[in-house]
Amino acid sequence: MLLSYNFIYTWASRQRPYDWSPREVIQEMPGYVVSTGCTESEYKQYAWRVCFNTSEIKRVGCLNDTKAKVYVLMKLVQSEINKPLKKELK
Repeated sequence: MLLSYNFIYTWASRQRPYDWSPREVIQEMPGYVVSTGCTESEYKQYAWRVCFNTSEIKRVGCLNDTKAKVYVLMKLVQSEINKPLKKELK
C-alpha cells in the first residue's frame, strides 16, 4: 500500500503545465478500490483495481468545450485500441 500511496502522491504533487487540472480538483480526487472479477474466472476474487470515476468527471468539468470533445474522442479511440483479446479479460 505504501508504494501505491507514494505513486499517487507523486502524481498529485507534480507540476502541471497550464495549471490543468486545478490544484483544488486534484486534492479532492477520491479513488475507490473495486472488484473487477470476471464472473467466469476462477480467480475473480483476486481481481481489483483503483477506480477514479468521480475524479474523472470533476476533471472533465474543468475542460473547455473543444478540450472536452477531444477528450471524448480519445476515450473512444482508447476503448477501440484496448479491446481485450480474451472474453475473460473484459
